Amino acid sequence: MSKKETVKTLTLCGMLIALDVVLARFLSLNTPITRIGFSFIPVAAAAYLYGPLGGALVHGLSDVIGALLFPIGPYFPGYTVTAVLIGFFYGLCFRKNSRFSRIVLGVTAQTACSLFLTSFWIVVTSTKGAAYGPVLLTRLPQAAVMAAVQLLLLPPLLNLMKRIKW
Repeated sequence: MSKKETVKTLTLCGMLIALDVVLARFLSLNTPITRIGFSFIPVAAAAYLYGPLGGALVHGLSDVIGALLFPIGPYFPGYTVTAVLIGFFYGLCFRKNSRFSRIVLGVTAQTACSLFLTSFWIVVTSTKGAAYGPVLLTRLPQAAVMAAVQLLLLPPLLNLMKRIKW
């Protein structure tokens, strides 16, 4: 990779990280159990352009930066692990690929990872002794809604990215 491409890659990843932080921390609906927003868009873009490593780094770094600069609660590394896994799974499915079957696979992996792991982390960090089952059931409607939103928005987004000369 040439020096020019390296600078371009770092710049674009930095912009995607910043966009992810803004979308997750300021332009999403946050409750103690759920988050509804569009922060999946920059992660999907990074995953499409740079594969599993790019998706994982962008989502993981944006989680850490967002948690440190704009905390919603105390930092817990489990949420960052989940973010890294989601970016990684997106990258496995989306790397230069915008077929609908791959998008469904990526959204399914993201939804499962987010639903099961984040529910577990909520239970682990809960000071009120929350049980896993009720937390999981409470988050299930949000996961279904977000999966539907992603399945509607990701195909045109990834097809658009295919047409742009990167």
